[in-house]
Amino acid sequence: MRDNMYDIKLIDTKVKEVLPLVLEAKRYFHMNPELGFEEYKTSQYIYDKLKSFKGIDEVNKVAKTGVLAIIKTGRKGKTVAFRADIDALPIKELNEGEYISKVDGVMHACGHDGHAAMLLGASKILSEIKDTLCGEIRLLFQPSEEKAPGGAKTMIEEGVLEGVDYIFGAHLDALTPPGSLGIKAGPIMANSGSFKAKVIGNGGHAAFPHQSIDTVYTASQIVTALQGIIPRNINAFNRAVLTTTIFKGSDANNIIPKTVEIGGTIRILDPECEDALKNRIEDVISSICKMNGASYELQLDMGYPILYNDIELSKKIKEIFTDITWEDNVYEDAAVMGGEDFARYLQCVRGCFYKVGGRKEKLDGKVYPHHNSKFEINDLAYENGVRSCVAIISSALNDFK
Repeated sequence: MRDNMYDIKLIDTKVKEVLPLVLEAKRYFHMNPELGFEEYKTSQYIYDKLKSFKGIDEVNKVAKTGVLAIIKTGRKGKTVAFRADIDALPIKELNEGEYISKVDGVMHACGHDGHAAMLLGASKILSEIKDTLCGEIRLLFQPSEEKAPGGAKTMIEEGVLEGVDYIFGAHLDALTPPGSLGIKAGPIMANSGSFKAKVIGNGGHAAFPHQSIDTVYTASQIVTALQGIIPRNINAFNRAVLTTTIFKGSDANNIIPKTVEIGGTIRILDPECEDALKNRIEDVISSICKMNGASYELQLDMGYPILYNDIELSKKIKEIFTDITWEDNVYEDAAVMGGEDFARYLQCVRGCFYKVGGRKEKLDGKVYPHHNSKFEINDLAYENGVRSCVAIISSALNDFK
């Protein structure tokens, strides 16, 4: 281990001491899931725990249901933030056991319960070892990551990043084994946008289509043409996805509806193709509607921006990972087309987002992915999650020296 960064033996001792608190918090959050900007019980639990940690200087409620805690060491150094998201998903849990969701139709199916619990554990450790650290620590418990426009925007508007030099975040990964840590420089999660279009005609009887403007026929042409934009209008080397998922017309078999609604998702990992893709979507819809005598309304929402890990900091994080675990447990993360609200912070402050392995194989031999009703993270993941958080913050406070 390199000198003057952190005391890994001290951290390991503290992590083992705090694990019961982490597991207790995770189970509470999992049994009491709340949707975005409705996390009142969750944020109160976090607030109360943070207030009980003697070394934390400030605990504030922010962004409606978020929490910000601040640790001031009193010594010159960097200001470092670490974020955990706290919201659940509108999914009915189908797992069995003692600690499943008690809220029908709501479930922590993406690991945010674990994220919040790990940061609580790290907060306690950092508050206890603050005399060995320098600079200032900001601990962000963010609401509403799952639903755009997301809670990060509100957190930023309320000033949580003012004066911050670096920000980091972690995501539990259900597909990689406990003990593993993944990091990748550059773009790792996509701009997660959406489109909604209304094709407008005059309606009519299905037996006499020549007397109406056929919105179903027009919308069908649009859907087919949209699927051809990538890669025929967007370079195949520009990583992007456009998928139509919504098609709503008449409920009757003898009515040509006056309007048809279509919509879908847009995912972009290469920012240089964003404007071209948006423009081409409107060109396609406009020209096909004009050809068929229809009009249209179009709403484009580009959602969360591309999550781009700082290249230099990614290298430093990888070095820390090889310090705190076996080198074989450190892997190169892969870019995915999923979106993540953490990207908004990285538009303001240098930082990185990394993965903590938490694969759990069920009795049926299967591993269930994120946003699945049987999603579950292995309890063995949390030790490594807390350790990595404390080590990264400790090192970043001293500018990784």
